[in-house]
Amino acid sequence: MKIRKRWWALCVATAGLATLCVASPAQAAPGDASDGGYSGDNPVILAQIAKLKSEGATYSVASGSYTPTAATKGGPVPNAFPSGCSLTVLLSRSGLLIEGDVYTSCSTAFTAGHQAAALGHYNPNWGTWDEVGYNTTYAAIGTFMHTFVSYNCNNTNASGYKVIGTGTVTFGNQSYTASAYDELTPFLQNCGT
Repeated sequence: MKIRKRWWALCVATAGLATLCVASPAQAAPGDASDGGYSGDNPVILAQIAKLKSEGATYSVASGSYTPTAATKGGPVPNAFPSGCSLTVLLSRSGLLIEGDVYTSCSTAFTAGHQAAALGHYNPNWGTWDEVGYNTTYAAIGTFMHTFVSYNCNNTNASGYKVIGTGTVTFGNQSYTASAYDELTPFLQNCGT
């Protein structure tokens, strides 16, 4: 696996299969902060949202569906079945701690899976993004993956934060990819580098 990271574009190339690049804005836009943005029924994600609510944390959620990737020999995917999988990102802030979670949830077991989480920091004084956290998860057979990334702020300077999640799941010979990102609302938080 080859991973190329830049905040404005996160690219993951999986051993001869496909390259997945997520640029900002990504495929799934930020969630609605009034309800957290999550409309799924995964108990792990719902429990994490309930925990954040009870702690009074600032948080937001966005989700995207896994879609078929091109066949390994190139060209379109003929008659690919729906994946039955979704990728959800959850970004939260509690005090001076920023946390990003990326979840993959499938209705049937995949034969291989990989996902990545990148946490980006926006400096409004310089107008620039930098990456402050990155993590990956690999899974064999399963229906669920979780990747966690966090950053402890050094001060209370106004800053923006965004989490980008990317994933690939395989069912037999067919691979599916997904991506989503989210940012905190309000965008500028008193939590700087």
